[in-house]
Amino acid sequence: MAEQFYDDLAGVYHFIFTSTLPSHRHNTITFQLWEWHRESNIYDLKHFTMLQKEGEWAVSERVSQYRAYKRCALGELAINAGFQRVKWLFPEETGFYQPMAFAYK
Repeated sequence: MAEQFYDDLAGVYHFIFTSTLPSHRHNTITFQLWEWHRESNIYDLKHFTMLQKEGEWAVSERVSQYRAYKRCALGELAINAGFQRVKWLFPEETGFYQPMAFAYK
């Protein structure tokens, strides 16, 4: 299981630029906006794709709602679900960009 660094991000408005790449001879730009709900660990992730075709830009938007768990809360959820020995590995240990949780059942 991998999780974002929500311990440090909760409550902060985010803009994340994800990529610019040529796609089938058209320029494509994608980015995200994170809009946190007040006093909550819930946020709306808005994913935008901009596609340039024949000199014009078209924009599409997809919206998903997420709940951000801090590591301690996610560990408690795993234990309550019957898992044991929850262990966290961090990017400097694994080379993966997010922390990963391991547990046994």
